[in-house]
Amino acid sequence: VEARDARAEREAEHTKAEFTAIATQQLRPSVTAIAEAADRLRKSLPERLTDEQHKSLQQISRYTQHINSSFSNMLLVCGLELGNLPVRPQSLNLADFCQSVVEAIRIVHLKDRTLEINEDYAENLPEVAVDFELMRTVLHNLISNAVKFTPDTGHINIRISQTEQKLGPNSKGSVQIEVQDSG
Repeated sequence: VEARDARAEREAEHTKAEFTAIATQQLRPSVTAIAEAADRLRKSLPERLTDEQHKSLQQISRYTQHINSSFSNMLLVCGLELGNLPVRPQSLNLADFCQSVVEAIRIVHLKDRTLEINEDYAENLPEVAVDFELMRTVLHNLISNAVKFTPDTGHINIRISQTEQKLGPNSKGSVQIEVQDSG
């Protein structure tokens, strides 16, 4: 009986992941169309838009970017649950990469907050081979959660350091990313 229940539960989870992936893929083009329409309006009518209208169109662009990012995260999770998550490692400078993720979070999540994000990246970090999208998703989620649970008077520290820990026979060491918040 337990084996049947476990199998039924796995099948239900599989069906849920498939539905979520299909729904996400169906919704993403509509959200992208909304973002593109807002950008076209903002660019084609700049002199006729009030400041409030211009600000609203910028918000639409930011929010649709956030929604599309959430869709990407959902598709990654579904791929993981379905067992078909392709990993595509590529060489990456973690300091530059992390700075770009932090900047995106500042634009979307910190526009009306006084929360402080401190970045401390070791010098001469080696390039690492990681899946760009997976790494972006993980780092974005870690920092976004820190932002969400940290009060406006708080701070978030993001640190990248190189360690001597070897993760494989050809490893020259590893790189460690830390996200610490005061929330």
